[in-house]
Amino acid sequence: MAWNGTWLQGVVLLFLATLLWWAFGGAFFLFLRAFVVLPWSLLPAVTAIHALGFLPRYPTCFVPPGAGFKEAALTLLLAGLVPSPVAASLAVLARLWSIAGELLPALALLPAAARVRRDGRPDLDAEVASAPTTPPGGRR
Repeated sequence: MAWNGTWLQGVVLLFLATLLWWAFGGAFFLFLRAFVVLPWSLLPAVTAIHALGFLPRYPTCFVPPGAGFKEAALTLLLAGLVPSPVAASLAVLARLWSIAGELLPALALLPAAARVRRDGRPDLDAEVASAPTTPPGGRR
């Protein structure tokens, strides 16, 4: 796979990814505030904690997800803001919340999956054939 974009497009994608991580951090901050009192001045720190909580998962990619590496990292990082038992509880609650965030849309889409299974797969070949042949941006 080769990158055919320009430097500007790459910078825009990096900017959008950064905004997304800030949004995730803000949502995590609001999630924590639902359980503990945190001043708004800690929003940048909590955003960084949320992002750093993902790092231990990368070197342990051979370990099944859910083994607790992210929760352990969040517990250690949040322990600087709240007592350790509270930090551990918040890390586990965050895991349960993220599972719910993945499970609820999947459950909502089950009827559509059942319909596809019943009626057969959609005709993707016809959709591809009717798609424009020139990619966005006009370059090949």
